[in-house]
Amino acid sequence: MNFRNPSLSRCLLALVPALMGLPNQRSRAAIIATDDFETYTQSLALSDASQPAGGSGFAGTWSAPGAGLTATVVAGTMAAAGVNGGVNAVETAGITNVPVGARAFVNPLPDTFYVAALVRENAGVWGVSNTLSFYLSNSPTNLGAATPGAAGNTVLTFGIRNSGGATDFSNPNYAGTGSGGGGHFMIRLGTGSPPNAAAVIPASSVGTVTTGTDYYLVARYSKSASGTYDTVDLWLNPSSDTPTTPEATMTVATPGFGLTNITHIIARAAALQADDRPWFDRLTVATEWSDVVPPVTPPAPPVITSATRNPQTGDFSISWTSLPGRAYRIEASDTLVPEWGDLEDYFVADSELSSIVDSFAKDSPNRFYRVRLLPPTP
Repeated sequence: MNFRNPSLSRCLLALVPALMGLPNQRSRAAIIATDDFETYTQSLALSDASQPAGGSGFAGTWSAPGAGLTATVVAGTMAAAGVNGGVNAVETAGITNVPVGARAFVNPLPDTFYVAALVRENAGVWGVSNTLSFYLSNSPTNLGAATPGAAGNTVLTFGIRNSGGATDFSNPNYAGTGSGGGGHFMIRLGTGSPPNAAAVIPASSVGTVTTGTDYYLVARYSKSASGTYDTVDLWLNPSSDTPTTPEATMTVATPGFGLTNITHIIARAAALQADDRPWFDRLTVATEWSDVVPPVTPPAPPVITSATRNPQTGDFSISWTSLPGRAYRIEASDTLVPEWGDLEDYFVADSELSSIVDSFAKDSPNRFYRVRLLPPTP
């Protein structure tokens, strides 16, 4: 589009964000905490003293794994359901049933939130009672129990667990082969088995867990009227712009027995064989489905709705249609060639109509503007 407007020299383009006081940093208010392990040193323990406090929204670093277990940052790319884990992942090894590590959130979590993770059996065969699960807890050590504990202290967890026999609460969807290939994605109380078929994503929709295949789990935790986290819903590799019917769900039988607050995430492995190497990556906790699940329907492109000149100052105000929470790059050019310059390289919209002021367009007879929608960052 062509607008008559005084000029903006190329050297001043870089100064516009600072002079105007506009946001030029990444801002995703709905993401509570995330860690993709990209800043960690490969081949070192996740809890090594030299590892950074990576990610955002967490307080401090990862705790050390329990005795007999290791958690190591390794070179490896995980990806599923449109989510890319980057070049690092966390590998677990060991045959003891203990936490891989725990980490505290900066703030307690809201009444409803989503938590997501990439998981993979990188080596070995997912069989017997192999388990990799994630606990949303009120301390770095509280794993809960297989049956509801005291009121306000029952820990709900989700992850992947193979059944070693056909006696897991007579659950036909969960009954395993006892050897390999019977992995299922599940919800449970503490360290127990899933309480019923509804708490397991049916084998008919998943098949067996394949070594080297990445899976993306999304869980939703929510409080009941009792003010405690009593319900968890689970999806595997979701591909929808809005939440679909959960593929598995579990509610504490007695409302009020779930946790009253959640302050930590704990990763835990159990019943692994010596050759098993489960991986996990891209842990994200957020308030919105759209912050853990990439969009399926392409978002509407921005449309410039107006470019209005201030007759006293010569400034131009440019407005465009926008999606709240999404980031945009606004560019300007005097001649369209040889290139465009940034007016704002990362503008996060907070409404359906956004505006920016071009304060340095005062001398050019022609002005061109364009707005680009930037890709979301999971």
